[in-house]
Amino acid sequence: MLGKWPPAQKALTAGLGRAGQPTAFQRVVQATDEAGQYLVEISAFKGGEIRLGASAMLGAGPTLGRRPLAKTPPSGSGAGSLVSLFFGTGHWTGTPIDADKPNVFYEGRVTLPIVIERSIPINPEQSPRIQRQVGAVELANGDGALDTAVQSYAVDGRQVLVLFGPADGDYSDFGVIADVLGTGWEVGDTVARLLLRDRGFALELPLQTNLYGGTGGADGTAEIEGKAIPLCFGRVRNITPTFIDPTNLVFQFQDGKGQAVDDVFDRGISIPLDAGVGDVADYTALIGASIAAGKHATALADGLFRLASSPAGLITADVRGDALLSYPNKIDTITLRILKTYAGLSDIRVNSASFAGLASIGGELGIYISSDERPTFRNVLDALVNSTGGFWGAARDGRIRAGRLVKPEDKSPIYFFDDINVLRVEPESEPIPRFRQRVAFQRNWTEQRGEDLAGGVTDARRQFLTEIERVAVSVDTTIRVRHPQALDPDVLLGLYELEADAQA
Repeated sequence: MLGKWPPAQKALTAGLGRAGQPTAFQRVVQATDEAGQYLVEISAFKGGEIRLGASAMLGAGPTLGRRPLAKTPPSGSGAGSLVSLFFGTGHWTGTPIDADKPNVFYEGRVTLPIVIERSIPINPEQSPRIQRQVGAVELANGDGALDTAVQSYAVDGRQVLVLFGPADGDYSDFGVIADVLGTGWEVGDTVARLLLRDRGFALELPLQTNLYGGTGGADGTAEIEGKAIPLCFGRVRNITPTFIDPTNLVFQFQDGKGQAVDDVFDRGISIPLDAGVGDVADYTALIGASIAAGKHATALADGLFRLASSPAGLITADVRGDALLSYPNKIDTITLRILKTYAGLSDIRVNSASFAGLASIGGELGIYISSDERPTFRNVLDALVNSTGGFWGAARDGRIRAGRLVKPEDKSPIYFFDDINVLRVEPESEPIPRFRQRVAFQRNWTEQRGEDLAGGVTDARRQFLTEIERVAVSVDTTIRVRHPQALDPDVLLGLYELEADAQA
């Protein structure tokens, strides 16, 4: 959102020009009578297409005129390279002395530069991801000049920048108003549409891509070939680790270095650590270790533990997970570890400070991803951020950010909007209030009962294992005096270890 410049508002002086004056970009945004211009920069992959039959379009089916009626996926790829495509709402060319784009031509074909709609979820049952509808960039193509580009340039997953600035200004006068991803082309009779998604789209892929090869040893047996190696973040209780080596009784709870194995259980009965062996360097040292009967040893560097004796039943464990660079066990450190280390996003793609703001509760939490699951980055981030009553998603600048809803009266205003900035106001209907809310904590990741448990399991432990979660409750019955139909919703998923944090 772009607002009119409020001269007396000191909080908005970031990004000013010399002597605290607005930049050229800010002036054209704030002005009501100054001509502006949009520029669109598209990163695309040219080449690599394999044409099917005699068709002139990649994977094209029958055609009507110059356009396909249908398309099929390509059967292969060849050599190619990344190129940049430049368009504008009017022709624009960098001057020979332009420091950024000397002599670069932007063809004036943009008829619709971009439309962005953004909303933040309020109800905690919703996905906490910011909902951002980006839409498309529309390019005039009545002359068919872009048909070749649509056929030859792949844009899915590639960067698209939309800039705005003064008409015929220098490139440095333009500001980036959207940093998004292309998803593909759509061609009409007179326009070519470049379909767009926010950068959160890149997080729709599976978090874990490492699979067991089934070649034996640490690579797992043939029975688990193709299954995902488990992942664990923070502290979790009573997980079911993956049985990777039946010959040597080796189990895995983390792909890579784990922080600790706090306890191992056979049908709910604790199997103590062999203190004489303790933790060894790796898988090879683990299977070579002499472990006392009825005990276990670990190789935390590989996320493994091994039993000395064949178990009587189901093996579970209390563990603390990923510790590759450090041991993250709070909402901010875990989410940033996933985004930066596992998703591979650089610091310029993640607003780290915003994730630190999620940690106002500050409690320990954890999540376990077994070999039988392949959640996406979004699925895992949703589960973590939901535990805080927060939200996350891609901002307009392309950076992934997060936050928590707080009472507006507890915050100082940052932006001011008037009738120049607001096109229309559509009040939302008032939600039905809640008089009671329940939030889960201290999750039991493997529910056990009956024959799953040994006779020697204590009553307290047995009760813990038969319930999937503990529940914190907050209630205010006075709300029902004003609102007789006040809600009593289902338990919300929570991943915190302590009840106090679930209450917070």
